[in-house]
Amino acid sequence: MNQDNTQTTNFQPIFDYIDQSTLTLKEDLTKHIDEKLSNELGLVKTAMDTLIAETRKYHQEMESIRHQFLLLKDWAVSVSAKTGIPLPF
Repeated sequence: MNQDNTQTTNFQPIFDYIDQSTLTLKEDLTKHIDEKLSNELGLVKTAMDTLIAETRKYHQEMESIRHQFLLLKDWAVSVSAKTGIPLPF
């Protein structure tokens, strides 16, 4: 058999195709991850905003209760002084 008829196969187009496919896949995956992260960060931001609003509301309610308590305490001290009944605190 004649060895001069040996064919050489050019695999470069296949390698180029694989490289391009890999690059496209990486770009698509990166885009998908970026979108997913953006959505997740949006949810975290919304949750934090809600938590901050609830914390402010709670603080305002506690301040209102504190003010009411101090008014009642002052009233109790006044009644105690007028009636002569000592307060336990």
